[in-house]
Amino acid sequence: MEFHSVNKLLEESFRKNWDRPALSNYKGQDLAYRDVARRIAKLHIAFEQCGLVKGDKVAVECCNSYRRGNVGQKSVELKKRQKNATSEVINYADKASTRCQRKYYRMVNKGKNSNIAVTAVAREFCCFIWGMMTSNYEYSNNEVK
Repeated sequence: MEFHSVNKLLEESFRKNWDRPALSNYKGQDLAYRDVARRIAKLHIAFEQCGLVKGDKVAVECCNSYRRGNVGQKSVELKKRQKNATSEVINYADKASTRCQRKYYRMVNKGKNSNIAVTAVAREFCCFIWGMMTSNYEYSNNEVK
C-alpha cells in the first residue's frame, strides 16, 4: 500500500476491514470499523454545526492546552462556540476538560515530565472521545468536583 496521507491510509484500512472489530472497551463491547466510520461521519456533521471548517486545527494535540490556564476556566471563544450546544454535550465536555487538566497538574506536581503528562492526558482524552462515539455521556455533578 502506497502512503499518501493519514486520511487515505485510514480510508483504505476502513474499507479493507469494514466488518472486523476496530475498538473494544473494558466491558467487552466491540465497535466494528463500519461503526467507527459512521460515528466519525456523525462527528463531522457535529463539527460543521459548531462552525468548524476545513483547515481549522482539531486534534488530540489539544492536550497541550492543559499546560496553561486554570482548571475549569473557559475562554470567551469557547463559550461562543458552545452557545448552541446542548447542556448534555457541554457538561460532558466540561467533565473531560476538568478531569484531564487536573490529571496533568497532578502528574507534573508529582515530578513527571510535562511531555509524559500530556501523553497520559491524551490517553484519558481518548476515553472521553470513546464515550462520545458510544453516546455514553453519563454526567454527575459530583464526578467533576
